[in-house]
Amino acid sequence: MTEHLIKLSPAYKGYIWGGTRLIDEYGMDCGLDRLAEAWVASAHPDGESMVISGKDEGISFVSFLKKYYPDITSGALCDSDKYPLLVKFLDARSDLSVQVHPDDAYGLKNEGQCGKSEMWLILDSDEGAGIYVGFKEDMDREQVIKAVEDGTVLDKMNFYTTKKGEVYFIPAGTVHAIGAGNLICEVQNSSSCTYRLFDYDRVDKNGNKRELHLDKALDVMNYNRYDALVEEDDGDMILDRDMFKCYRYRVSSVREVELEKDMSHLLICVVGKAKVKTGDEELELKAGESCFVAPGTSSVILEGNASIVRARR
Repeated sequence: MTEHLIKLSPAYKGYIWGGTRLIDEYGMDCGLDRLAEAWVASAHPDGESMVISGKDEGISFVSFLKKYYPDITSGALCDSDKYPLLVKFLDARSDLSVQVHPDDAYGLKNEGQCGKSEMWLILDSDEGAGIYVGFKEDMDREQVIKAVEDGTVLDKMNFYTTKKGEVYFIPAGTVHAIGAGNLICEVQNSSSCTYRLFDYDRVDKNGNKRELHLDKALDVMNYNRYDALVEEDDGDMILDRDMFKCYRYRVSSVREVELEKDMSHLLICVVGKAKVKTGDEELELKAGESCFVAPGTSSVILEGNASIVRARR
């Protein structure tokens, strides 16, 4: 019998801007001095999660999906073997680059991948930390080029001081940058299409600057004035968009969560620790861990003291 609860392990990314909180506070044993991102639920070829529970322990998430649920990958937007969602934890010890992601049409045509929109759940935020999202006023191509060349592009963007528990939605085409001091859980389309237009002239340990993609960024960005509204905390649902939907469950003892039975789900523990049960199956998630819930599951029981995010298409 196919199992309904599948625990996943992360793929780790040690980018230049990462810190040590995911290592020190979440116990992520990644073998890196600093950990920028943990892709806790990923079927993307740039960083696949592994199955670490049940009879299929040790195979990749992609292999698991191909074996039991080929319709999930074949139904993705892109012609690739990918689950349509990707979930990350990010520890920004320094500023991330100013960047933008394409929509599906541009991404598929130019990169062979779908576009990328993102939801950010702020897990923690240093005093004064924030994010840059969209332009303060309408811009045009030439104005953006000038701002990049003279290093004033951040001055043209909206800055929002972040607070623990806030939720932001960053649609494809929106210029953005995560500032230093943010710890974030990100749910996104399964795509690595990122176009950097400004990176503070930083160099890596070998003295090399990171590649910029200004021409493509200019092709896909939204030049209009943009207001990034904090998503309303409307009960359990924290994001309701066509490309994906996200829920947050605050569990203090035992709670049953009804699921859409005809689709799969991802459960991500962002705070605390909880048992996840359905039928006679049970596994435990602690902060920073995730599991795949297979189609055909009508509900799960969450037991413990935790905050759990659920993501689905």
